[in-house]
Amino acid sequence: MQRKFLSLIIAGALGLSAMSVSLQSQASAEGGTYTVKLSSEPSLVVLGGTVIPYKDVTLSAQIPGRVMYIAGVEGSNFVKGTVLVAVSEDELTAQREVAQAALSSAQAQLRNAKVQHQHELYGTKSNMMTKNSPFEMMNGWMPQNNSNNYADRARSVAGVQAAQSQVNSAISQIQGIDAKLRDAKSVAPIDGVVVKKYIEVGDTVQPGQPLLQFSDIKFLQIKVKVPARQVENVKEGMYFEARLDVQENKVVPVRVAQVHPLADERHTVTVKLDLPQGSSAGPGMYAEVMIPDLTRDPVNVAKIPKSAIRWRGSLPQIYVLKKDGKPALRAVRIGEQVGDDYIVLSGVSEGDVILTNPDRRAVNQRWDHK
Repeated sequence: MQRKFLSLIIAGALGLSAMSVSLQSQASAEGGTYTVKLSSEPSLVVLGGTVIPYKDVTLSAQIPGRVMYIAGVEGSNFVKGTVLVAVSEDELTAQREVAQAALSSAQAQLRNAKVQHQHELYGTKSNMMTKNSPFEMMNGWMPQNNSNNYADRARSVAGVQAAQSQVNSAISQIQGIDAKLRDAKSVAPIDGVVVKKYIEVGDTVQPGQPLLQFSDIKFLQIKVKVPARQVENVKEGMYFEARLDVQENKVVPVRVAQVHPLADERHTVTVKLDLPQGSSAGPGMYAEVMIPDLTRDPVNVAKIPKSAIRWRGSLPQIYVLKKDGKPALRAVRIGEQVGDDYIVLSGVSEGDVILTNPDRRAVNQRWDHK
């Protein structure tokens, strides 16, 4: 009886051992392994920048007055052509009525001047010579008031020109007032969002005073200051990698959109890089851009496949095979992503064998950590 019981215990132990070995083999076989190697990578300089809108407009007051209307609050979306802010027009409306009255008076004077001119051309004085027969003119009779007729006609022409000038002046004055009336309404120049309000309804504004900041946040950019010694490595159209503050462990590709031609007083050059759509970024957020530093020698770094990393909260971990073939869970510190691989800053060494896509049963298995 004792021998039989002993045999059952031994068989059970052997079965558990076989199952454990089977799980290890299955984890390695199904997930695969990867041997860590060192590769030469160019040195990178990490530059901090700010996410900015692709287009940003600050609407300012063009005329003095009281704010009568504001379309919305921060975050409100509007299409191009929408009236965003309206300033009172009472004074301008009164000025236009005065200018319209001046125009009517000038037009009346112009009509009168034209009538006087027509009278000088075809009236009694100018037709005196036509009343004398050719016989009288041949006998030496000549009218004595030719010089007076010429002077009268010149005065009538000058009167028409003066009246016409008054009409043109009145029309120009009305056009100027109409332009100011248009400036009383601030219209959205692009499709965008109200980013910031500087005024409220009822405020009195003066020309040049900011009203609203209006931005197109559909397309975003990263604005960074590149040291002058590094700017020759940055050309328009080049692609770099960036890390956003909202996605700390993820890098996104960015394209150089603009390189300013001049450096500032700190000997840095402003560079703008386009962010891909759907990058979960917002204006004002912090971002980091990795730019190759050609002034330093390349460095040897270890890379591991993205599929080998398992995340426990914000902590990346991998399974490393020990000498006895058992996987040991190990925390690593990773850097930027290069394609489908991550650069490992610490936690692995050259020659380490790690599991890629480890089976969940292997992940749940309790192994002794290295």
